[in-house]
Amino acid sequence: MENEELKKLLNDMNTKIDTLFKIVEKDSNVIQKEAIAIEKEGIKIEKTLEKSLNIVSEKFDEIIKLFKDKKEIVEVKVKENPIAYITGTLVGGMLLGYLIGKGKEDKNKK
Repeated sequence: MENEELKKLLNDMNTKIDTLFKIVEKDSNVIQKEAIAIEKEGIKIEKTLEKSLNIVSEKFDEIIKLFKDKKEIVEVKVKENPIAYITGTLVGGMLLGYLIGKGKEDKNKK
């Protein structure tokens, strides 16, 4: 009698173990599918960031080129008439100093 009960218990345990393995296998498949989906999304994001970085880099290069071109133009104009540019800088500096002083003066009155 004990032998039969032991066999029955072993069969029940084997059945429960098989059921648990099936559940774990299903869960691992779901997790694996989610991991693959996350990886694909990560790759998409990486490609998008790479494209965006390339666009920003190209725009930055264009801006640098534009500044270099403008710098050359300004250097030529200053060489043609340096006194006019020095005078303009002096007057602009004086005007800026006056406005800053006026702003501080108004701020202190409040």
